[in-house]
Amino acid sequence: MRNMKTANSISRRSVLGGLLAAGAGALLRPSFALAAAEPAKSAWQIGCFTRPWRDEPYAVAFDAIAEAGFKYCGFMTSKVPGSYFLTSKTSPEDAAKAGEEARKRGLGVLAAWGGGLPLKTGVAEGVDALRKLIDNAAIAKVGTLLSDRVRPLPAPGAGH
Repeated sequence: MRNMKTANSISRRSVLGGLLAAGAGALLRPSFALAAAEPAKSAWQIGCFTRPWRDEPYAVAFDAIAEAGFKYCGFMTSKVPGSYFLTSKTSPEDAAKAGEEARKRGLGVLAAWGGGLPLKTGVAEGVDALRKLIDNAAIAKVGTLLSDRVRPLPAPGAGH
């Protein structure tokens, strides 16, 4: 029993010796030390939607999102007619401008919430509106188009 206890114990000298050897190894290999100091690149694309700035112009949201360090944003609400700034009623020029404003700040647009399709007026109108919404998302260079359900857009100021 006595020999087992001695064989499994670690002395302070052996721990300190190991730490010194590791430190010396890192100093002798500066590229290893630099690589350890750099943050690892991630495959995750993390961004922020514009909804917290729904009462502000979207440029204010983009500025805040970029200042917070995000590289991506998502289009949702803003101080524009109808609250949502990417819909089937958005002009192609306005869709392009929104995408350009995000990119000016170094932001990619991962997603956009789109909705308000006029399904109560008929299937053909709904399909036409969906095509316009998809076209606007493509013009703005949006990666993904989201919708929680198909329903009319709420009246401005009616809550979300």
